[in-house]
Amino acid sequence: MQFARENPLPLLPPQVKIESANDITEEAIQTTMIRAVRFYGTIQAHDGHWPGDYAGPMFLLPGLVSNLNKMFLSLLSFIVCMHGMLLKYT
Repeated sequence: MQFARENPLPLLPPQVKIESANDITEEAIQTTMIRAVRFYGTIQAHDGHWPGDYAGPMFLLPGLVSNLNKMFLSLLSFIVCMHGMLLKYT
C-alpha cells in the first residue's frame, strides 16, 4: 500500500447501498464505478502496473490450456462411446 501513501485518495462520493434489484439505477452504477476507479488509481504505480499483483487466473491459464486438449479428447471419446452404445441398444 505504499502507492496509497504517495497518491492520496481523492474525495469519494458516498457509498451506494443496494437492498433490492429495484435500487440499481444508472446513478448508483456511475457512483460505484467512480469510487472503484479512484481507489485503484491510488494504488497504481506511475507506469501503470499494480505492484505485487498476483495476476490470478492469468498466472494459472497456461496449465489449464495445456490440459484442455486432454479433457476435450476424454469428453469426446466418452460421447462417442455413449452414442455407440445408444445405437447398439435401440
